[in-house]
Amino acid sequence: MTATITGGSTTIRPDLIMSYLADRDSRNVYHNIIGKAEQDVSLEVDGKRYGNLELFFQHKDDAWEAYTTLAAGLPFQLDDVGTPEVNMTFAREGKMSIALTADRRHWTVEMEYREIV
Repeated sequence: MTATITGGSTTIRPDLIMSYLADRDSRNVYHNIIGKAEQDVSLEVDGKRYGNLELFFQHKDDAWEAYTTLAAGLPFQLDDVGTPEVNMTFAREGKMSIALTADRRHWTVEMEYREIV
């Protein structure tokens, strides 16, 4: 994936998106009707995506800049030319972590997100 994440005037360019997980919740409502065996259902559009995103960085400075920028409380735009299905505007939700890889040469930033637009 060739991805960029833009927030405010800052652009984050991970070397790789290691992991992308997207969930959506159904908003359908089921109703029990007295005297009727089956339920009625009010069909609704699913909610926005939410999940986890793990970014890989070859250089420590890039990883720490991304970690700091993503903590700024801004909306972010994810754009990926190779996989446009993942493109979205999102905000961070829940926890975020930064880690040194097992080879002690590279860094990952992992975060929870929620699509907002």
